[in-house]
Amino acid sequence: MKVPCRANRVVLRDVRKRRHVPCYGEIAEIPGSVSHESRGGQVLVRQMTHVVKLAGRRSPLAPILRALLKRSAPLARELKLGRTDNWPRAAQWLLSAPGTPSLRDPRLLDALRYDINRDIDTELLLTEVRKALLLGRSRDLWNDPTGHPFLCALLQQCINNEYVWFVSDEEQSRIQHLSGPAVAPPLTSPDAWPTLLVLALYRPLHELLGLATASAPLTLRALGWLPDPFRLLVQDYVESHQEEMTIKHSIERFGAISDDVSRTVAAMYEVFPYPRWVRLAEPAPGARQKWLTAFLGQAPLFLNRPFDVLVPGCGTGRKAIQIALGFGEQARVLATDLSRASLAYAARMARKYRLRNIQFLQMDILDLPKFAQQFDVVECTGVLVCVADPLKTWKVLVDHTRPSGLVHVSLYSELARREIVRLRKDYEHQIATIDTDFIRAYRRRLMLEQPATVDALPTRGDFFDLSRCKDLLFHPVEHRFTIPQIRRYIAALGLEFRGFEPPKPLASRYWTPFPRPAHQRDLDRWWQFEQKYPDAFQDLYEIWCRKS
Repeated sequence: MKVPCRANRVVLRDVRKRRHVPCYGEIAEIPGSVSHESRGGQVLVRQMTHVVKLAGRRSPLAPILRALLKRSAPLARELKLGRTDNWPRAAQWLLSAPGTPSLRDPRLLDALRYDINRDIDTELLLTEVRKALLLGRSRDLWNDPTGHPFLCALLQQCINNEYVWFVSDEEQSRIQHLSGPAVAPPLTSPDAWPTLLVLALYRPLHELLGLATASAPLTLRALGWLPDPFRLLVQDYVESHQEEMTIKHSIERFGAISDDVSRTVAAMYEVFPYPRWVRLAEPAPGARQKWLTAFLGQAPLFLNRPFDVLVPGCGTGRKAIQIALGFGEQARVLATDLSRASLAYAARMARKYRLRNIQFLQMDILDLPKFAQQFDVVECTGVLVCVADPLKTWKVLVDHTRPSGLVHVSLYSELARREIVRLRKDYEHQIATIDTDFIRAYRRRLMLEQPATVDALPTRGDFFDLSRCKDLLFHPVEHRFTIPQIRRYIAALGLEFRGFEPPKPLASRYWTPFPRPAHQRDLDRWWQFEQKYPDAFQDLYEIWCRKS
């Protein structure tokens, strides 16, 4: 098995430190347990946690503590200057000799390298920093070795967020001038490397290096001119890209993608593989079995033997990899998707986590009736919201679930996505033709004119990278649901509702008035709860059912 490249080893080290930290869908924050005694203890803990957090928010000291935390955060001085004056001036200060010590803050460098920024003010500041670097309106950090760690981190951040930051007309003009008539700038001398890297703050490196062209080997040999930190970053990027392209051509395919809606969605995800995640909290092997036992109140019998798991619509594989890790090698996981580009990313990341119990296959869920295999668990996240007929597709999943098997689907809440509905009215008529420049400009306008709207978005974090923002705001197909509608679907499919994964922001508020185990399977109470707290299911309805 291939040894992960340097960047991947860094991520793996970070993940292993958090090996037993529960992640999305794992043991933490999920109600239920095996015994009445432990269940009562869990409810008490949740109620006490809710009381403590509420008291903290209402405390007279809360504003002071928040202000102190903000003041100690990286770039605090520059962010304050940007808010009170303007962002270009804040960027100019940051890139000046007195401001550059802030660029060496390890917390800032780590956040840019290994995560995706999700703070509006930080994005506005760093967008202006990038612009100043492109237009030469700052002191020359490229030739200052002390500035290289920040420049590397900023470049990695642009890769992480898929170049989602706004690009002005002035920047577009400068980019075209630097690129010349070719897609990639000529690397004819050692002095050319700053031009390559400043353009890499705006365009993917594989395009700039022409990795799909015959001149790619010559271009890559020229990278020996790069200073060490930049050369390592580019080499890791090239290795990952080439590995992904190799995997992409080797992925097996079942059936043909012939449905019109499926073809539309597949085309979108070929361009915007969703999501290009950076790191993962790795669950302990067997953690998901324990969670299922706690959630259902008893252990499903199939957990005592090797069992089969289907993850349809796996995208870039984050949830599928969590499932494979959490179940352990006793689970045989098949992850499918419409998009070959998404599957290539997923398979590369699965190699990084050294998974041997997961297989990837390109196929349409609608072709499952031609697929002979049955499954003990079907976990379908975020797929039924973008198909032509959600009920028909859900039935296909149920038909391929063994008796007493589990079906997990996730759906958008009509109440929680009301802000999305309002925003989509602005551009719904042109959604089929929306390009990346439109997305960048629209995001910029929202951040400057309606920051409260951004904060109110469901899954707000998705706003801060290109593929997730496209999926959040500009998906060509979107279905939303209510709990009464979900009840009708479950009845029509003959399923036994086993509960929602409790919505994280408000889980304690549900368990305080409805503490009994039976309440988690009471859709009437959940509907009553959601009407009182319409933002409860901002992520998704995470619905678990058992096939009778």
